[in-house]
Amino acid sequence: MKKLEALAEYQGEDGDFLSEGQPVRKTAGLSLAALVVIYAICYIDRTIINVLLQSIKVDLRLTDTELGLIGGLAFGILYAGMGLPLARIGERSSRRNLLAVSLTIWSVMTALCGAAFNFWHLFLARLGVGVGEAGCNPSAQSMISDLYPAHKRSTALAIYSLGVPIGTLLGAVLGGWLGQSIGWRLAFVVVGAPGLIIALLLRMFMPEPVRGALDARTAFSDETPTLKQAIATLWKSVAFRYLVIAFTFAGIAGYSINAFMTAFLLRRYELTLVQASVGYGLMYGATGLLGIMLGGAMADRLGKKDRRAYGWLPGCAHIIAAPLLILALTRTDVVWMAVLIFVPALLYTTYLGPGYSIAHNLVSPRMRATTTAILLAISTLAGLCMGPPLVGWISDVASRRLYSGNFDADCVGAAIANVACTNASAVGLMYGLVAAAALFLCSGMCFLQAGRHFSAEVARTEAD
Repeated sequence: MKKLEALAEYQGEDGDFLSEGQPVRKTAGLSLAALVVIYAICYIDRTIINVLLQSIKVDLRLTDTELGLIGGLAFGILYAGMGLPLARIGERSSRRNLLAVSLTIWSVMTALCGAAFNFWHLFLARLGVGVGEAGCNPSAQSMISDLYPAHKRSTALAIYSLGVPIGTLLGAVLGGWLGQSIGWRLAFVVVGAPGLIIALLLRMFMPEPVRGALDARTAFSDETPTLKQAIATLWKSVAFRYLVIAFTFAGIAGYSINAFMTAFLLRRYELTLVQASVGYGLMYGATGLLGIMLGGAMADRLGKKDRRAYGWLPGCAHIIAAPLLILALTRTDVVWMAVLIFVPALLYTTYLGPGYSIAHNLVSPRMRATTTAILLAISTLAGLCMGPPLVGWISDVASRRLYSGNFDADCVGAAIANVACTNASAVGLMYGLVAAAALFLCSGMCFLQAGRHFSAEVARTEAD
């Protein structure tokens, strides 16, 4: 009854729900589009360092393990660690304002990456990028779930997740072109600047949506639970536990492949930086756009008949993607590699919309930012902090064994200039990426279990 009264309070004459005095149907689309742009900027700033890793390696004379630490641990440790505190702030205050401040911080720190002159300078700058981006996803996803009802959230969250392939594509293309034209240092400055303007526009024009206005489930409380209560609620959910494990395996595999793919293309197929970055951008960006939208839309369509589809769809997609991705990575011909990687690149991005939808539909509106932060904190700590460094370590170990001389003396920082070094480091990196790709089998099986338990848990809640 209280929920119906709350819905009536937010309802206008035309039947639309209000958000700061504006009908949701008239503002939801614009707000979602703005959040996609912000998420794309987030991934532009993440992707550019992956594209420029080989240039940074040569200039600063770094090992692949150090590259993995910069591309993974340096960003991921505070991205994961600060996500939960910032989400708690977002549960109690304006998510829009928090998002604007976060965007400002990570844009400034991205530009400062260009001022790095050794490993530690760049490591510290990437820590700052992680702090800023930690405030993005929890706030943005919580806002989206207040703009769209439950049966449309998978599609809406999938549309928001399009920022990942869009940002990856733009970051790859811009990073390659800028890196080759003006150098890797100025490239960071150029891509960091636009975020400051977007942050100002966000603060001035985006409305803050009403929390829970589109949730009809009376089991939801309008009060903000304590962190202890939120964690206890999530721990009781078997579906959420499987979801976290699935995101973790997918994160280790996905972050690792993204971090090293441009470097792999440069070493393995003797491409220019522009060719490798554009190839990587198209490989992940174009297929990611299609995969994310298909995953979100199909999950909502199939989920109307059987809620298990929210887990089963990405589960089956990942299980199919793993062997196909391994087959693609082991090809010596770049054309065959590009052809074979299309399907797995499309399939493995399908989990974003359905996965986040499961998380949001399990909890109350005042827990969604916290739930997203916890999900991302755990999966990111493993995915970014463990994945790229581990793949870099496997690459270094394998490369040393494949090289006939002293790999550290002859090849570190100069792998692209020496044919023997290039061949050893290319095959070594291939072994690391193949190990990462195999983990999609694990994420797929966990998504299947998450879908099964999600359906049962929602049914029990609705029966109460």
